[in-house]
Amino acid sequence: MEQIKLNDINLNSLKKLQQQGTKSTIYRNGTSCIKMLDGFYEEEKDALFKKFLDMEGLEIENVLLPKELIVSNGKLEGYTMDYFPSVSLNSKFEVRQVDTKVLFDYVYKASKILREIHRNGIICQDLSFENILVDDNG
Repeated sequence: MEQIKLNDINLNSLKKLQQQGTKSTIYRNGTSCIKMLDGFYEEEKDALFKKFLDMEGLEIENVLLPKELIVSNGKLEGYTMDYFPSVSLNSKFEVRQVDTKVLFDYVYKASKILREIHRNGIICQDLSFENILVDDNG
C-alpha cells in the first residue's frame, strides 16, 4: 500500500468535514478523504497499521478501505480513502420518529456487507451506526 509522509500534507489547506469521527479528524481533498488518527493511542495505531498492510489489495463492494497510509517516522498517523457524499446511519435517524422499515432495510444491507467483510477474513472492531455511511442510493 502506498505511503505518504505526514510532512507532505498541508492539513490547513483542506476542508474539515462536518461529520467527524470520535477519535479522528476527517478532511476532504477533492475526491478523497483524509482521516487523521489524532485521538488514537500509539498501540492502537500500530495494530491498525498492521491490519491495513494485511488488507492490501483487498476490494469489497460497498466497503471503504484505505487507499494510502499517512506515516511519520514509520508510524501510522492517518490514511486516505475515497470520498462520496453521504451521512452516517446515526445522523440519518436523529429524529424522534423513525420509520422502522427504512431503518431495518439499512441494517439488513449493512449486515450483508458485514457478512462479506467476514468472508474476506476481516473482523470489524469498530462497527457502529456512526461508521455505516448512507449515500443517495441507500
